[in-house]
Amino acid sequence: CASAGVNTWTAVGPEGGELRKVVLHPTDVDKAVAIAYSGVYRTSNGAVSWTKSAQQFQNPPYDLLIDPSDPDRLYVFSFSNPHIAVSADGGVTFGPLPSLPVANPPEPRLGLATVGVMYLGVGLRVFRSDDHGSSWTERKPIVLPAGARIRWLAVDPTDANTVYGLAGADGVPSDLFVSRDGAATWARRSRAVTSLVPHPTVAGELWSAQQDGLWKSQDYAATWTNVGFPTGVYDLALNVRGGDLDIVTSTVAGVFRSVDGGSQWSEIAGDLRWNL
Repeated sequence: CASAGVNTWTAVGPEGGELRKVVLHPTDVDKAVAIAYSGVYRTSNGAVSWTKSAQQFQNPPYDLLIDPSDPDRLYVFSFSNPHIAVSADGGVTFGPLPSLPVANPPEPRLGLATVGVMYLGVGLRVFRSDDHGSSWTERKPIVLPAGARIRWLAVDPTDANTVYGLAGADGVPSDLFVSRDGAATWARRSRAVTSLVPHPTVAGELWSAQQDGLWKSQDYAATWTNVGFPTGVYDLALNVRGGDLDIVTSTVAGVFRSVDGGSQWSEIAGDLRWNL
């Protein structure tokens, strides 16, 4: 298995062009699935080797989600047909969703909850499925002027009825909306965000990477507190280890990690080159 020392990095592939996203198996550290410009890749040996899925995409995939209840169930998004491809065997084979409430949606957005619950955003319309997409019920749309669309949906890991949606038109800041009743109603929040990561185990706690720092909310996005990095934060990832929140974030100043919920940070970029 390829390995790296403290603050050193080793390239582990896959060699499929630009790497767009990697999703790690939640319980097996040797398993991961990645999307690259050329398709979907999976590893079961800690990235020693990668296997490309036989699924062919007319256009490169641009996003990848893993079912929080079933790590072998994956969803891959592309501008191909189908726009959403689903795998039930860890990325070995793919097929279309069992059904879609709108034919050939151009930019569908999925928010995944536990036990088969998922939300689908198409334009500003919102649909809910309780059976992995076999059937759908239309819920309350997000209300914004014409030209706006849902850019992403996220579901609170502790409550399948709490949904967060970012929506807006091209060229203007997007608005954050929150529903706590399964998308029957939506509340517009005052702070616009560009990213949103719910805490894996704490209801209503959210983290957001922003141009003006790293922000945290403990009340379903009603209020926010800056918790570090006064300048741009590009992205972040959360994990719970031994009861403590483990955070990794990439910023304009480098890559940092906190193992105590954001109280202290250490720089971990090491020899990682920014112009790869």
